[in-house]
Amino acid sequence: MDELKIIDELEQQQPEWEAAFLAALVVMNSELLNRLYAFIDGLVLKGRSTASAEAMANMMAVNTYRSSLLSQILEAGLAGAMTELTGNMGKGAGYLIEYFRQVSPDFNPVAYESVLSSVAAQTRNMLLATVDATYGRAIGEALTMGVINRATVDEMREMMRRSLVRDGLPVRSVSRLASDSLYQFTRGYSQAVAEGLNLKHYYYMGTQIESTRSFCKARYGKVFTSAEVESWPDLHWSGKIPGTTKVSIYWYCGGYNCRHRLMPVSKRLYDQLKQQEN
Repeated sequence: MDELKIIDELEQQQPEWEAAFLAALVVMNSELLNRLYAFIDGLVLKGRSTASAEAMANMMAVNTYRSSLLSQILEAGLAGAMTELTGNMGKGAGYLIEYFRQVSPDFNPVAYESVLSSVAAQTRNMLLATVDATYGRAIGEALTMGVINRATVDEMREMMRRSLVRDGLPVRSVSRLASDSLYQFTRGYSQAVAEGLNLKHYYYMGTQIESTRSFCKARYGKVFTSAEVESWPDLHWSGKIPGTTKVSIYWYCGGYNCRHRLMPVSKRLYDQLKQQEN
């Protein structure tokens, strides 16, 4: 079981990487809020005294600003946060490479480099899409409604502060996706290696938290064959990601916000752990 200690170390690192990304988002929000304040200050906002022509000019400015919002968010700090996140994915891959070297002498990390770059690119695209949807909607709708309702400068500023600071909805959505991405990245890489090495046995491991779903509790600390794992998508449980298949179960495990992984293990280790279960 010594090889699993490497994965235990990875488990300890991932919460730190998640916390670092969340902290970067908080800093980014502060910078983005300053940028939004500067934009708002450039509008003609006189409350109910705003003339129709002024309101129309404000709306045109808002529409133009909304089209450049993703660029503003990237410059405000998202680009750096994403670079750090993908860098930590690389560190996670380092743990996995060390692990699989102990699992099989046939493991060659060079053969899986394309997997690393592909999953990193996929993560970046998903994050950008989520940021565009969450921040774009929250900020864009607030700006638009402020113009329509003829808000004052102070009222518009408060709308932005409420969306980004008090409610924090965009941050929660993006940080949750980043957390899921870290887990899905390591799961996806592990499964690619398992298929390459023809590994057919898995250990259900990870972090037990207060909200751990019953599906995961029933499997935590136990070993399974690939045939057993691939029968799980036929089951129904709370938190299951819709459309989970016998392929994606290795990526999704228990579903949304799952903190567990199906770790491929050698037949030797499978037999050892199975005996301990009994």
